[in-house]
Amino acid sequence: ILLENGGVIHFDEVFWCTTSGAAPWFKTTGLDLGPDGFIQVSPTLQSTNDPAVFASGDCADMVASPRPKAGVFAVRQGPPLAHNIRAFLDEKRFMRYMPQKNFMCIIGVGGEDAVVVYGGHVSSGAWAWKWKRKIDEQWIQQYQKIPFNDSNAASDDFSKLLSYSYVEVSGASLANLKGLSAKQGPYGSKIGPELLNRVLHGAHSAAIINDSSGTSIGSYRGAMPILLRQDESSGLTVKSKTYSVDLFRSYVTDPYKFGRIVANHALTDVYVQGLLPETALIFAILPRSGESQAENTLMQLVSGALRMFKEADCDLVGGHTSEGPELALGFYVNTSAPPEKPISTPCMSVGDRLIVTKAIGTGILLAANLRARAKGRWMDSAIISMLESNASATVLFRHYKATSINSISVEGLAGNILSMIRSSNEKEEIDNDSRVRAQLQLDDIPQLDGALSLAIQGILSSRHSFNQRAYAPAVTPSSSFQLMIDATKRVRKLENSNARDLVMAHYNMLFDPQTAGGLIASVPEEHADDCLLALRGKGYHLSSIVGEVTPTTGRSGEKEIIFKWNDEMC
Repeated sequence: ILLENGGVIHFDEVFWCTTSGAAPWFKTTGLDLGPDGFIQVSPTLQSTNDPAVFASGDCADMVASPRPKAGVFAVRQGPPLAHNIRAFLDEKRFMRYMPQKNFMCIIGVGGEDAVVVYGGHVSSGAWAWKWKRKIDEQWIQQYQKIPFNDSNAASDDFSKLLSYSYVEVSGASLANLKGLSAKQGPYGSKIGPELLNRVLHGAHSAAIINDSSGTSIGSYRGAMPILLRQDESSGLTVKSKTYSVDLFRSYVTDPYKFGRIVANHALTDVYVQGLLPETALIFAILPRSGESQAENTLMQLVSGALRMFKEADCDLVGGHTSEGPELALGFYVNTSAPPEKPISTPCMSVGDRLIVTKAIGTGILLAANLRARAKGRWMDSAIISMLESNASATVLFRHYKATSINSISVEGLAGNILSMIRSSNEKEEIDNDSRVRAQLQLDDIPQLDGALSLAIQGILSSRHSFNQRAYAPAVTPSSSFQLMIDATKRVRKLENSNARDLVMAHYNMLFDPQTAGGLIASVPEEHADDCLLALRGKGYHLSSIVGEVTPTTGRSGEKEIIFKWNDEMC
């Protein structure tokens, strides 16, 4: 460190400690500022020269009761700040904030030791570290123990917690907010088409569809139908068919990413049938807010969706918007058939290998995230997976002669495999000797980071119980659950309860609903290894062979999905 007097101090590590600094832009606001540049506020946390401006925490100087910059004051200003903003909007009585005179600081210094400072007193020791740890853990637990109803959707209180709106405290938006309660009747929740049209144009969407000659043949007209094709020889016809319809409540806080994920999910349903997406309509339910906030949210949703649709050469041409208690989004995708014949009717063959392209577990992770039980890195990897397009995977599966392709969706892996099996077995040309079933290697199924750990803790999606009731009767272990548990105890040297939890967690993953999940395909044995290498080369790094197609025995009551456990082979 170079000193002003020319001296030099050598060091191994340096702790650079400063006090709080005011943001430079405060000087441009016209608000009263203190000597250090912070916003001066009254006991009601309002600016001393503009009562429409509230400030709290480190950015504010409390003129009537000056205090050092410390988190304890910022935290305790929260309740009066929330009360006073509402009081300002409703023209009611304000609450005065009176800060405490002294406050405690506990600083961890490593080695499970800490220093306590309170007023003019200083002390330290291991006891201080334990005290700090207890306080910190109690604080964090406030945000982890969120009320949640496992058997149904979130409670009313929790739904209110998830709902959000953005408030601008200005004259225009204040009047706007006070007018929200006037929206009533069957059309009270509808948002005018001009907002969606403005957003579509602002996001550079194709609001007008052109045919090959460049002639305009249809445009967005709010809730009016759109003419997609004109066949002069036979009058007006619609060549494309509506194929994919989906609607989801928001499960991520970023509207842009949410728009990308839902669009990706909608496109996957098109890809697995070998169809080409042509146009899409958006259906958005926006939380109640002012028009500028609604437009901002819708712009982010549309921008995210457009990124996915443009990659698929699909035009977002219009749609419908409404208001509701929380954000929700869906798409209506129109498709056409490509020149080559799509795989629309599964016909799995004995010996085919079952390949999945993505890890499963999004349902569990999203459920855990709602309860503040999912780690940030787990959610990051889940979102990356949900944003990954399945377009290239469908092309590769067809190149390697896949006999059946399906998306892994809300029905879970078991439900989607059952759909493939039953579609194959129900074909008229299939005789009893050619009927098939699936054999899975349970612990070869790739899982998203954190999903298995959460499943072991019993955290499952609310949809899980429905999937299990619907599909578990067709699923069975090759031996028995008890033999699987015994093998796990022996091989992994686990206690009985831990072994059982591990086995059942893997089993429960079969019924986990997936959002924007991967694909499951049956590929002829001679092409399976090459197909797997090609998928991984295209970026589907977690692609795995998870089982094979086997013949049925013809016995009454035979299960359609059999699963094995690697530990039993050791």
